[in-house]
Amino acid sequence: MGNDERVVNRGASITNMILWLSAGILAAALGSTIDPSWQPIWMRLGAFGLVSAIGLRIEARLRETRQLQAEKSNTEKTLNKRVEAIVKREECLGPVSAYLGSTHKEYS
Repeated sequence: MGNDERVVNRGASITNMILWLSAGILAAALGSTIDPSWQPIWMRLGAFGLVSAIGLRIEARLRETRQLQAEKSNTEKTLNKRVEAIVKREECLGPVSAYLGSTHKEYS
């Protein structure tokens, strides 16, 4: 497991913990075990946590998508440079090999 994978997994587990903790807080706020004066505070806290966890998940997916796009772009650039180098080489060697091929036929 690479370092990047550990960072993503750690981020995912923290997000899951926030999600579950917030869901528990929200469920407790909706129950009858908490003092009614504290229920609105717990509801806000639980809702805030749920929204935060969802936002963190979306951000992690966007970061991963951007990273994959950057890698794809770098790969395309590298391949384009290699193809361009091959084309230039062929452009340079084409007339030389044609000339050598024609002079070789004359001496045969």
